[in-house]
Amino acid sequence: MEPEHDTTRKRVRRLSAAAALAVSVLAASPWADVAPANAGVAAGGPSRYTVLSGVSCPGAASCFAVGLAYDRRTLAEHWDGRTWGIVPTPNVGATSSLSSISCPSSRRCIAVGSRYDKARDRLVPLAEKWNGVSWSVAAAPLPTGALAGTLESVACTGPSDCTAAGNINNNTDATPETLVEHWDGLRWSVASTPNPPGATVSDLWAVSCTDGSACTAVGDSAVGSGSETTLIEHGDGPVWTVVPSPGVPGAQTSLQAVSCVSTFRCTAGGFTYRSGPDSFTAATLVERETGGGWSVVASPDPPDTSYDGFGGLSCVDAVRCVAVGSAQSPTDITTLVESGTGKAWTIVSSPNERGSLSAFGAISCHASRRCMAVGNYAPGNGTRLPLSEEWNGTSWLIVAVPNP
Repeated sequence: MEPEHDTTRKRVRRLSAAAALAVSVLAASPWADVAPANAGVAAGGPSRYTVLSGVSCPGAASCFAVGLAYDRRTLAEHWDGRTWGIVPTPNVGATSSLSSISCPSSRRCIAVGSRYDKARDRLVPLAEKWNGVSWSVAAAPLPTGALAGTLESVACTGPSDCTAAGNINNNTDATPETLVEHWDGLRWSVASTPNPPGATVSDLWAVSCTDGSACTAVGDSAVGSGSETTLIEHGDGPVWTVVPSPGVPGAQTSLQAVSCVSTFRCTAGGFTYRSGPDSFTAATLVERETGGGWSVVASPDPPDTSYDGFGGLSCVDAVRCVAVGSAQSPTDITTLVESGTGKAWTIVSSPNERGSLSAFGAISCHASRRCMAVGNYAPGNGTRLPLSEEWNGTSWLIVAVPNP
């Protein structure tokens, strides 16, 4: 079975895009806010290409999810503990999408993503805010001198304290560099973030904050045409620094998700991959921070799979975390859930929708007995539909999600 492009997963740096696009379960680039050429809205019917890429649950019976619905518009849905319902969102320009959301309460959320800027002919950052009644645009700046940029992840510790991470120039031939912006409740401001010395590509794909001055962002970077490796940065107020992070011998690595329960107590997930003249394989990757130092933690891969990876991760305390993604066998692509208790990770059974592809891109756990994971599935005929599953403390259950 030829690997299929999975748009729920976040992106990898541009230099590895050709290899990444060959893999359905890995962080391929730009996993994109771009649908197939034939995607769109059927005449008089619902979208045939819809994905959920971010979720945040401020309560046991309240979750918000965001993503992309074609005709290339933003999508937001709300879970009231029983059903999902679509919430109208504004759109800016011909194309706009949301990749991540963070809700400090059911009445306050920030979502981030990207929109197409016709004047620049490039993608630029997009942010929207929820006030408990409706969504509105919260203008996110493009840094001075940047030609393009996107916001990939956001973390809020309060309604006036949110940090978003992403990259700039990732839609041009210029060198991709890290991007961090901060929301103070009124406006966004760009923070100064470093790139590893000598790096020709640096991307941030996820961020987690424990308070306004303590945030950790993760991603990947590379020097020249060399191997891609994990990138971790720590923010202390306006000051961001690169933190040493381990790689995996003989493999390229990328971190796509992170969850912090306190300062210097974080867990990150992503994937490793190895490529040869006639092969491309990938495996799950988990890294854990304790006391400021990061180390790789062993995580299993389902048997008889060759392309496995995590796109979302959520921790309820220092030792209990859940990571989600997808795994590909010779016959299909399936959801992947693993539970971690400190250094021990195990695979947890999760159902799949009809069709040959079901994949998770994000997860939010309000407590150890309440989690929601979102992504998409492919029932056939080129259609991609939103996927949602709930953890009730005993098992994962598919929850119906409306399609615009």
